[in-house]
Amino acid sequence: PDCIIMAFSVCTAIFLGLLASARTTNRIYRETDVSLPPEWQWQRSGRARAEERIEIIIAVKQTNKDLLEQTVLVVSDPDSSAYGLHLTLEQVNELVSPTSESVAAVRAHLDAHGVNACESTSHHDFIKCYTTVAAAEALLGATYHYYSHHKANVTVLRTPYYSLPEELSKHVDFVSPTVRFPTPQARVRRTAGKKSDHDNTPDGLRKMYKIGKVEGAHGKQSCTAFLEEYYSQDDLDQFWKFYYPNAEGQKINVVGPNEEGKPGAEASLDIEYMTAIGGGIETEFWSFAGRAPDNPENEPFLKWIYLVGNTSDSAVPKVFFNVIRRA
Repeated sequence: PDCIIMAFSVCTAIFLGLLASARTTNRIYRETDVSLPPEWQWQRSGRARAEERIEIIIAVKQTNKDLLEQTVLVVSDPDSSAYGLHLTLEQVNELVSPTSESVAAVRAHLDAHGVNACESTSHHDFIKCYTTVAAAEALLGATYHYYSHHKANVTVLRTPYYSLPEELSKHVDFVSPTVRFPTPQARVRRTAGKKSDHDNTPDGLRKMYKIGKVEGAHGKQSCTAFLEEYYSQDDLDQFWKFYYPNAEGQKINVVGPNEEGKPGAEASLDIEYMTAIGGGIETEFWSFAGRAPDNPENEPFLKWIYLVGNTSDSAVPKVFFNVIRRA
């Protein structure tokens, strides 16, 4: 009988241990509402190499998002007494910063998988890490593959699914790059032609919107380009000479990569018309490539959010125009 009782106790202990282990390893699949794009757009071309480097961004769950939305509506309402009283970056950070519990949970999960090469925004709502595909797969319960978009000649790393431990999942909004794909576009080169009364020229638009000859004197604006959309300074100089001579000689401050030999139609049009309609205003070109030699899984729009969140009020442009166009 004693042997039977001992055997029963051992079996019970093993069972409870396995049960506890199962509970601690329960995982929640995330972003299950996102479907893989059709194969004619993105074709899977093989498993990612385990040793390949990958950059991942974890969006730690923010707080008070409802209150932030209410604040945005109030300060944007001309009938509100708070109209125009916009929050500073520091005030926004203080309002929506994740809890210390959420940040600690994410950090602990990263440490447990040996993912230590990380940095974050000032208020820790985005944590960016550099690691290997093998470590990322273990971290996210994912299986990374190469996906190719032959029309745009772009290859990215993505996974058809990913999951997080149940206790961690509640502290995370999403992880990228995982199941969402960029929207590449074909590049075309546009050349200046003859002026026409029917064209949307700077003169025509300034007349239509009753801007006249007025130019700005303060502030900063930015044309923000994604998915390898670049502009050519030579093309811009030609545009200014032909359509808006007042801008000739203006310097564009470029933040990020800009391959002038590969100008895109959207980026070119946007920087041209931004500088012509917003004449006299300091202009920047923020560029986020859709891929890079050591980072093919780049998620450009998320990188823009990350950079804006880490840029002071005095340095960040007050107006952004984003270049995003479908192929």
